[in-house]
Amino acid sequence: MAPTSVPWSRSAAVDTPAGAAAQLIRLSGQIGQPVHGQDPLTEALALTCTMVPGAVCASLTQLTDADPRRPRTVAATAVTAAALDAIEYQTGQGPALAAIADSTIIVSDLTTETRWPAYLSRALIAGPVRAVVSYPLTRAGHPDTTLNLYSTSLSAFPAAAEDDIHLAVAGLALALTAISQARRAANLATALASNRTIAAAQGILMHHHRWTPEQALSALRAASQHSNRKMRHIADHVLATNDLPPSTISKKRSRRQRITPHRGDAA
Repeated sequence: MAPTSVPWSRSAAVDTPAGAAAQLIRLSGQIGQPVHGQDPLTEALALTCTMVPGAVCASLTQLTDADPRRPRTVAATAVTAAALDAIEYQTGQGPALAAIADSTIIVSDLTTETRWPAYLSRALIAGPVRAVVSYPLTRAGHPDTTLNLYSTSLSAFPAAAEDDIHLAVAGLALALTAISQARRAANLATALASNRTIAAAQGILMHHHRWTPEQALSALRAASQHSNRKMRHIADHVLATNDLPPSTISKKRSRRQRITPHRGDAA
């Protein structure tokens, strides 16, 4: 499987400081500006892959707070990389899982490797990959995250390539930090916009039904629960129609009829 293409090649080599700086600048430029319709994380990972000689595809393995026992691939530049990651997760062994404990793993030849037998027996028939580097990003500020580089060439990652790997990891770590900050900012902006929409809908309902703020908010919440829709979507409907969805209104009125005594019922 061919790796994900990126908008430049390795012609600007890492052999000079200027070349390295140019590549890191281009890596940072991927943030928030996907070139091929991909998310910035995948684009940054693909660019990182091209900075290491011999690497044909790459992936990121991560342990999540939701279930630290179940690693997952958060980005991959090719199906091959994701498939090899999956073999590790299924067998519970392999270079990425070994590296996530904060130790770099370099496998120069999968055909002669003796560690992780369950992983190797499946990885060797899964595709043409024959060399792997798994690099933990813990010291770069991203704990429980591993960069995995895959090559189809034997001995593709000699000691001479370590400088390239370190440089690529440094750039990727900066990109990951920026991407994380951008996502948090976007989530905050979405939450603020949602809160404003809900507040506006609350005001409309207060005016339309002569409700208190608590009653209007309670009606929005009840409509959200009844329709199994997010409250901001109910609020959007209120802003468009000046009232709650019809089914919600009828149910709310029927409940009121059951609990509100008639005037003549008072003793």
